[in-house]
Amino acid sequence: MNIFHKMKNIFIGTYRNIFNKKPEFAKRRIEICDKCEFEKGKGKTRYCGKCFCLIESKTSVKDEYCWENKW
Repeated sequence: MNIFHKMKNIFIGTYRNIFNKKPEFAKRRIEICDKCEFEKGKGKTRYCGKCFCLIESKTSVKDEYCWENKW
């Protein structure tokens, strides 16, 4: 994934996180993250201890993936 594509994903995920606009697939991904041993933080500031991305943002972008291949 090139840097511009990654930046676009970060923008989209952050927008959806701030305005609470989650696609249906994000809800399933968040449920998986809720049970993960790498989940850190609380609420909208929860992040992955493996990739350090904000869970609420990363899970809402279709072409992002879990570094642990859980989703």
